[in-house]
Amino acid sequence: AAGETSKTVSVTVYGDAVYEGDESMYVNLSNASGASMSDNQGVGTITDDDGQPTISINDASVTEGNSGTATLDFTVSLNHASASAVTVDYATVDHTATIANSDYVEVTTTSLTFAAGETSKTVSVTVYGDAV
Repeated sequence: AAGETSKTVSVTVYGDAVYEGDESMYVNLSNASGASMSDNQGVGTITDDDGQPTISINDASVTEGNSGTATLDFTVSLNHASASAVTVDYATVDHTATIANSDYVEVTTTSLTFAAGETSKTVSVTVYGDAV
């Protein structure tokens, strides 16, 4: 309308529960009539409110048996999904069960990758049975 010096352009932003970091987009002006343009591009920033995911691992137990092998399955979890891959390294470390006593199969440093959207992975450790 005559005499107006500003108008608001609204852009709908859809929320989600996925970590993706802050994002930005542009609103471009074009084809002006009755005025010239001095700045034809506005930047809109969408601040991610989900935060970076945190990683945790559960405790696991298995009965070893007197022979053969059994598997200890640990669940590694993200507290919420990420829009990009998340990677973490893992390895076994002796405690009361030891590699030297043939209690389990050592896992040297191995990388575990969550694809975008994944929140759970399984890490398996082979346990040797014995009659001791």
